[in-house]
Amino acid sequence: MRKEPTPVLFSVKANVPLDALLDRFLSAVPVFPEQDVRELVMSGATFADILEHIRSIAPLEMMIYWQDAVGPLMKKAGNYRSSHGFLVGNLRMLSTLFDRDPRVLAFVPFRVTLSDDLDGGAWFTAEMPGNGLRLLDDSAIAEAAPKIDAKLLAIMTAMSLEIPTEASAQLTPHLFDEGGREEL
Repeated sequence: MRKEPTPVLFSVKANVPLDALLDRFLSAVPVFPEQDVRELVMSGATFADILEHIRSIAPLEMMIYWQDAVGPLMKKAGNYRSSHGFLVGNLRMLSTLFDRDPRVLAFVPFRVTLSDDLDGGAWFTAEMPGNGLRLLDDSAIAEAAPKIDAKLLAIMTAMSLEIPTEASAQLTPHLFDEGGREEL
């Protein structure tokens, strides 16, 4: 009987208020430069040119591909709590994995939520995508899974957040260059 990987979802309390946590996150993970990429594509740039542009603005090579509107909508509904939800990913890794199996889009880009609590504290919540990727039964994707999980932990490190034991236990040691990059 096949044992299915268990999702690893964790929340880490930050030592800063939500606004400061959001600033740290946006410093570590910039928004995908959609207009820049569109212009590069239109000008005939190669995929390597696009990746180089992303490296120039995203030291960890991680980008925000989507940001939710739920938090602001909840404020309009009269709620006093705040949150920010994101889909975060690495274009090079996604391209490699997508070519093997488009179902990877169910797990990468991965979700990150920043939220507050009733005491004014801030929380970083994420689900590590690696175990979900292992469900696809592709050895190359399964081999890449810890590298993608390591990218999530690199974001947390850049934000000065504590790495939870359940998150670090999922990884085998990976070496990164000074920019937090690792090849698939």
